[in-house]
Amino acid sequence: MIDPAPIPHLRLSRWTGEIYLAIGQSVARHLTIRHDPGVVVLLLARLSAPDWSAQGRIARPPAATRVGSINALARSLGRPFETVRRHVHALARDGLVSIDPRGVSISTAAAAAPRVTAFYTEAHDLLIRLVEEFDAIGGVLPAPRGAPARPLVPAVLATALDIALLPFETWRDTLGGWRAMTIWGAIAAANVRHITVDPALSARFARDYVADAERVPAVLAVIARTLGIPYATAWRHAAALEQRGLVRQVEGGWLVGEAQYRRPSIARDGGITTAYGLRRVTELVAAGLNPADTAALYLGGRPSLVAFA
Repeated sequence: MIDPAPIPHLRLSRWTGEIYLAIGQSVARHLTIRHDPGVVVLLLARLSAPDWSAQGRIARPPAATRVGSINALARSLGRPFETVRRHVHALARDGLVSIDPRGVSISTAAAAAPRVTAFYTEAHDLLIRLVEEFDAIGGVLPAPRGAPARPLVPAVLATALDIALLPFETWRDTLGGWRAMTIWGAIAAANVRHITVDPALSARFARDYVADAERVPAVLAVIARTLGIPYATAWRHAAALEQRGLVRQVEGGWLVGEAQYRRPSIARDGGITTAYGLRRVTELVAAGLNPADTAALYLGGRPSLVAFA
C-alpha cells in the first residue's frame, strides 16, 4: 500500500527535474552536440525505441520498423515544418537519422549504433535511478507485484523517453524552446542540488518550497559550460527568462526562486510533470519492477547527475 500521507510532491519534483536535465544532456552528448535539434532527435529516439529494445536488451536492430513523417514530428512538437525538416536533414547528414520513402527513423547503420546504444542505455539507467530515488523517499511507490511477465527493458526505456518528452508539451508555452527550457532547468537544479541529494534537507523541504535564502545562486558561466553552449547564448536566454519573470539575477548568480515556483503556470506545469513521472514509475512497479533490486537492473551502471563545473 502507498502511504496515505500527502505525497512529498516537491521532493519528487526535484528528482524528476534532475532526470530531465540528465537525459537532455545525454541527448547532447551522444546524439547531437547542437541543442537546437535535440528535441527532434529525442522524439525520433522515442519512435525508434521499440526496435532497439525488442529483444529485451539494447541492441541494434536489423532494420527500422517504426518510422514517422516530418509533418507528424512538426505537429507533435508544435514547430514549423521547415524548421523540423532542416533539423532532420542535418541529423541525416550526420548519419544519425535515416530517411527513406516510408519516413524517418533513427538510423540502424552500424556506424550510428555506438552512439544510439550509449544514449538508450543511459536513458534506461537514468529511469532506474529515478525509481531508486523515489523508493528512497518512502511511501510513494506500491509494493512490487511479483516477477515481471516480460522483459522490462523496453518498458523502462519507453518510460524514460516519455518522461523526458513531456515538458515539451506542458512547459513549452511557459518556458519556450529547448535551450530556454534547458537553461531554466539547469539553474533550478543547481540552486537546490545540495538539498536534493541530502536526505535530511530533502525531507525538510518535501512539501514546502525552499526559501530563497536556502538556495545557491547558479553562476551562468558554469551553467553555459556545463551545457556546452556559448556564454552569450546562455546570457541571452537567461535575460529573456528574467524579463518574463521566470528567473531572477541575485548577488552571486541566478535563481529560480520561491516566487517563480508559486506562479500559476509554473506550479501547474510542475505538478503535471511530477504526477506523470510518479504515475509512470508506479506502473513499472506494478508490472514487476522491484525498487529494492535497482542495482541489478542497471545496464551500464548507476549514472551520475549532471555535474556543474
